[in-house]
Amino acid sequence: MIDRLYEIVAKNIELDLDSVSEETSAFDIAGWDSVKHMNLVSDLEQEYGVRFEDNELPALTVVSAIRNSLERHGVLIQTE
Repeated sequence: MIDRLYEIVAKNIELDLDSVSEETSAFDIAGWDSVKHMNLVSDLEQEYGVRFEDNELPALTVVSAIRNSLERHGVLIQTE
């Protein structure tokens, strides 16, 4: 499932799949703007059947943090 997480991030932030890793961060990618961030959050919620609280959204800016948040919501994602 980690590959699917990477695919969702790559699609929404407009990155090559090969460039997505656990360290991929909004702070390092100029194109990761607020609109793309909200689209990413929406796709994550749809894909994994979760609902992020408003106070969680600012922390979802690094792939590893997204994975950790999904796990807190009961979604188990294996790392490679």
